[in-house]
Amino acid sequence: ETVKITHIKMAATLPEVDIHTLGTYTFDDYNFQVEVVDSLADYAAYMQEVFDFEAIKALVQRLDFKVHVDSLHGVSGPYVDRIFHECLGVPKASLFRTNVLPDFGGCHPDPNLTYAADLVHVMGLLPDGNAN
Repeated sequence: ETVKITHIKMAATLPEVDIHTLGTYTFDDYNFQVEVVDSLADYAAYMQEVFDFEAIKALVQRLDFKVHVDSLHGVSGPYVDRIFHECLGVPKASLFRTNVLPDFGGCHPDPNLTYAADLVHVMGLLPDGNAN
């Protein structure tokens, strides 16, 4: 029953919110507030609090260390780009299928031996499609 939608409630009269502009939008007439955040920046900042990014960066930039991250066209893709490439300096050539596609590019989003057998030969990071 968890995948069955029985009804949807929508507030069709709320004013538009520009989801591309960060900030807080307050709708006093509706006693309602929306905050648009940069989840990539927030997550990257949190990861830098949890992990020693300088030590990881030193490791991944060694010539004798290879990195292979495949996001399988899932939601983790932009986060992989931000953290591994922008924060840690991993070359884009080591990051695969980081563009999010609604159908996962026709691939199965679950990295297991049945659907990702080719990736068994490559040791790397392979989050599943919904990044859990």
